[in-house]
Amino acid sequence: KYGGLGVRCARTQNVALLGKLIWEILQSPDKLWVRIFNDIYLKGQLPFNNNVVGGSVIWNAVKKAMSRLKDGFKFKIGDGESSFWYDSWVLKERLCTVVPFVAIQDTALKIKDVWANGEWNLNNLYTNLPESIINVITMIQPCLVMNLPDVWTWDNSTSGVYTVKDAYNWLSNPAPLFDHPNWQWIWRLELPANIQFFTWQAIHMSIPTRAVLHHRHV
Repeated sequence: KYGGLGVRCARTQNVALLGKLIWEILQSPDKLWVRIFNDIYLKGQLPFNNNVVGGSVIWNAVKKAMSRLKDGFKFKIGDGESSFWYDSWVLKERLCTVVPFVAIQDTALKIKDVWANGEWNLNNLYTNLPESIINVITMIQPCLVMNLPDVWTWDNSTSGVYTVKDAYNWLSNPAPLFDHPNWQWIWRLELPANIQFFTWQAIHMSIPTRAVLHHRHV
């Protein structure tokens, strides 16, 4: 339709496909294979910052894909029922890991308990948070909705649901050098066919220059 060949990069496509496993880990903790991964590798933590060395071929592939996909996953606050300290809703980390200890008065707090009247009541906490974390939290302005659970979403999809297509498009950034709606003009140039094809490749960053190879992690 737009003059492209529609050939996908196999390496990028593979990362996008592995992202489906990451999505399943986040969305379906009761699935048998997710429970096995949790028992062996995750130990109740999210996969984003897991430092387990070694493991199965699948686990190592998921870890490599995670390094490229993690920024696309976002925690969306719904009713605020998630634990303020023990759920990974800020920077994909549990807040209990960034402080020496959580004061016993704070352990049962939920997100909705700390967000009230349109602002974060962090001064009421008995546990001292680092200034850097306070700055991150205050940038989050949730709109609590009753009976709408807190969920992980894929930030680059209008529905919030992870799809291989959306992930591939996200991974394929940066965009081409020229943002043109239709590429048929290339094939109308009075040039030899091989020059036309070379031009199309160059504009779509398909020629393996050093910059392109670096972007593809080759």
